[in-house]
Amino acid sequence: MTLSLDQKDDALRVRLAASNTTLVAYSGGTDSAFLAWTAHLTLGPRMVAMLADSPSLPRQELRNAVSFVEEMHIPLKIVATEEMAHPEYVSISLHWWSASEPR
Repeated sequence: MTLSLDQKDDALRVRLAASNTTLVAYSGGTDSAFLAWTAHLTLGPRMVAMLADSPSLPRQELRNAVSFVEEMHIPLKIVATEEMAHPEYVSISLHWWSASEPR
């Protein structure tokens, strides 16, 4: 059985309401923005969106993500990540970037 968009939206809201409180892993992308907005409409102050502020996250993307939740009055918690303090992460990142350069 294929559900309509309205049926899928209703099912999402029912699941969110049943959870009582919700933390949404928020990236600022379309999917997480929709989920954060729907959770906020359903749960109000019983939800929070959490955004990882990484050194690898472009500042404009961070500003856009924050702007959306501020405009929609969605509670937001920003957590600074420290992946650059881990040599393994830096090593993998450097390898990936050097491998992706045109030859």
